[in-house]
Amino acid sequence: MKQLLEAGEVINTHGIRGEVKVRPWCDSLSDLLRLKTVYLAGNPVRVLSSRAHKGFALMLLEGIDTIEKAEAIKNSVLFLNRADVSLPEGAVFLQDIIGFSVYDERTDRTVGQISDTLSLPRGDLLIVQGEEEYMIPSVPEFIKEIDFDRRTVRIRTIEGMLNEI
Repeated sequence: MKQLLEAGEVINTHGIRGEVKVRPWCDSLSDLLRLKTVYLAGNPVRVLSSRAHKGFALMLLEGIDTIEKAEAIKNSVLFLNRADVSLPEGAVFLQDIIGFSVYDERTDRTVGQISDTLSLPRGDLLIVQGEEEYMIPSVPEFIKEIDFDRRTVRIRTIEGMLNEI
């Protein structure tokens, strides 16, 4: 499992003192705002301040103190260290299950492998590549078990969820 995970993308500058506007890729904006350190190009950078602004994070990062320096990191991805984040019981980093096989307990068939995830305002989706591409909501109603030893995810689908199965 990767130690550094994608947390957000620097999409613009904000003001003239080096503050940057970050699109959060975490489960919630508040998760991103709690970080004391982010990683930029693999290097740790201390977060001097952060605040919410219209669904984005405005962050002042150590060493980025001018608009020119902020411009230089525009379109960069910020990472977090998994050791800096505590997950609620039963929660996982979605990135950790990419590549896992997906098994449907209702039909007793293998659906495919998780190829990616998609974060939407209403929740996360698992992108499963099998004979077709399927999108499975990452909610307890459908995700029944994640087995890291076997690298499998057991799901329970509803009628019509997977067209051909």
